[in-house]
Amino acid sequence: MDTKTIKLRTNATRDYILLSEIFDWFEPEIIGGVSASEPAARTAYVIYGCIETVEEFLLRDKKIFQQRKGRFVSRFLDDHGLLSGDLIKIERLAPYTYRFMPG
Repeated sequence: MDTKTIKLRTNATRDYILLSEIFDWFEPEIIGGVSASEPAARTAYVIYGCIETVEEFLLRDKKIFQQRKGRFVSRFLDDHGLLSGDLIKIERLAPYTYRFMPG
C-alpha cells in the first residue's frame, strides 16, 4: 500500500482538500477536465475516514476531487476536528482506490 501525507489546505466551506503537491501521484485516467461536464476516463473510489465510499474524479485545474454527492469532505474534516495545516494521510488501497485519514 502506497501512502502520502500532506498538510490540509481547504476553503472556508471546507468542501475540498487541495491535492496539488501530490497531484502527479494519482493515475492519469482519473483526471478530468475543469468541471463535472468534462469527466475523467474513469472514476476513483474515495473513502473519507470511515464514511461510505464515493466515486469521484480529479479536476485538472483545481487539483481536487470533484465532489458530486453530499458533503463528504466537510463531514470528514468536522468528524476529525481537522483544520488547515493539519496532516492528512492518503492511502492508495488498490488501483483507483484511496482512503483519506487524519495524518
